[in-house]
Amino acid sequence: MISIKCWPQGRFLRKGEQALKRWLVISVIVFAGCGSPTPGLWRQWEADWTFLRVEHEWVRGVELGSARSLKIEQRGVRFRARVLNSGDHAGDLVVTGSGFHQKWSVPAGSSLDVESSALSRGHYRIEGPIDLILGEPRLVVEDPQARLLVFVVVDTLRAQAVNPETTPKILEALEGARDFKDTTANSPWTLPSMASMFTSRPVFELTTPTGDLIGIPEGVDTWAKALRNGGFSGCGIVANYTVHVQNGYAQGFDAYLVPDLIPEEGGLPDATWVVDHAQRWIEAHKGENAFVYLHLMDPHEPYRDHIKGLPAPDLFGLAHRNREATPEEAERLRMLYQGEVRHVDDVMGPFLEELSDDAVVVFTADHGEALGEHGFWAHGFTLFEPVVRVPLLIRSPGLEGGDDPRQTQLLDLAPTVLDLLGFPAPSTMKGVSLLRGGSTTATISATFSPGPMRWMWRQGATKVVVRTADQPLVAEGFRKAVEEGSPAPEGVFCYDLDVDPGELHPGPVPDDILPSVIRDFALSAGRLVPGLQVFSIGSKSGSKIELSLPGIRDFHQVWSVAPVSASWSQSTVTIEAEKSEFMTLVAISGSGSPADVVVSQANPPWRGPQSSGTDLPAELMSSQGFDASGTYVWWNPGHDIVVGYHDETMEKLRALGYIQ
Repeated sequence: MISIKCWPQGRFLRKGEQALKRWLVISVIVFAGCGSPTPGLWRQWEADWTFLRVEHEWVRGVELGSARSLKIEQRGVRFRARVLNSGDHAGDLVVTGSGFHQKWSVPAGSSLDVESSALSRGHYRIEGPIDLILGEPRLVVEDPQARLLVFVVVDTLRAQAVNPETTPKILEALEGARDFKDTTANSPWTLPSMASMFTSRPVFELTTPTGDLIGIPEGVDTWAKALRNGGFSGCGIVANYTVHVQNGYAQGFDAYLVPDLIPEEGGLPDATWVVDHAQRWIEAHKGENAFVYLHLMDPHEPYRDHIKGLPAPDLFGLAHRNREATPEEAERLRMLYQGEVRHVDDVMGPFLEELSDDAVVVFTADHGEALGEHGFWAHGFTLFEPVVRVPLLIRSPGLEGGDDPRQTQLLDLAPTVLDLLGFPAPSTMKGVSLLRGGSTTATISATFSPGPMRWMWRQGATKVVVRTADQPLVAEGFRKAVEEGSPAPEGVFCYDLDVDPGELHPGPVPDDILPSVIRDFALSAGRLVPGLQVFSIGSKSGSKIELSLPGIRDFHQVWSVAPVSASWSQSTVTIEAEKSEFMTLVAISGSGSPADVVVSQANPPWRGPQSSGTDLPAELMSSQGFDASGTYVWWNPGHDIVVGYHDETMEKLRALGYIQ
């Protein structure tokens, strides 16, 4: 017989892409070969699949409205699917064939996980009204050696918060895991961090020229897509409604549960909502190669009091540095944050404990949280360690456990996950599996959309932070999105984290690493904006550059720790900075070709070729004899990065308080 489970999903809501109505009968034949390997699953009618949803639940599948047919020629095959009803009334799903007949009533706005007992050989017909969505329809031969990946991201979880006092149940459940004690997020806010984590590509490679990074562009490789292409089924249960299907994060997943709006009462979904759905999905995919991504929001603002239900102090004004926290507010906020982490431990600990020892488990965060350090609260505005240092624990069969003190970064996580499951990383991924040493290049982390860009470079214990100044001459569409009442001071700050872990005593950038820092800045930020790039390094008395550039011109981006001014006289532009002892980068749009650009004056001295090319100058990129001074010019080619539902995502970011 066929067993089902019913989980009401509440009021029906359906938007976005819908499948075309196909009034056909499609036959799928499963052949059995003597001695052939047993496949984990056959996806049915996959050419017709699209993302469809009922309320917060999206699935890849097909709409019914006409019959779908199966022909099975092998014993021991199970039919499985998740049936969603997008209509206003109950609808009947009917499966008939080979002496089998069963009918189920699917309530409006609800979903059923349908699993058959092993079907006999023969023909089967699956019918239902047009409002029924057949999600993940598949034929399965259960595999006792099937692999399961559980990928847990706890939003806003500081590395320091994972400890025996605050998260004892999680640590007990993950006993035997490898604990990477020094892991850095590649951005201090969610969307760029998750995009980089999922694709193993630097933040700037996924960023629009305006500085927006609100999703994963279509067609970019992710670890989820690689696993799905390898025969895995995948589900995301995501409490953060900005990490959505619509802006690309669900690529590679067969099912994705995510709220569309913050409810007026109750805030973001609780950890229990995430874990309950994960348990049900894992059970429904038992015996299949499968992965599930859990994204919890409990430590994220607004902090909830899970014991007394008392309201939290308003964090918005503190995060935007419009005022300072009172001692009472500071103490209350820290207690509430710790309570949220304990709540995650109470919910997540038992879930992790129940997982098979054979499951691959990843436990991490997208970024941390400032709790008053250096006068900062929340995240997204700064690159101090409490915000960029995150926990990373990995438990997997054959992976040696214990503390791992190596410097690691989330950029390496996607290749590591694929490596653990026996898959090669796509060539587009820039990170390196931690099983193979991880990245040997410096860790780069950046935030720029919330305000003037803050950029971080770290190798070993040496950490360099660049805080750029707001520049009025930047084109309007490239201006900062969020105002800070009292921004952190601009400048270049170098820390020795071994000697100064609290980042209290910055010093100058040592001469021996300065060339590497500058080259990495040019490789990352210097390739973001199309058009002419003017890069000035190393003049303590300020810089002045004159060059001719025909055609229409706009200053699309200016990154400098000091104010930069510019003036035009016919085709000649003069760029002046008060000081550029570290570096000033000006990106200018213009028509023409690189050969049309002529530098007539440069202080610091012009060190590049006499006509700018489309590649970074060799003098800047060379590791031999580079003295970290001079003026360099190159031309970035145009590029488009398209992520869907831009306006909707921006509205969600406003609701979360990221932008105004």
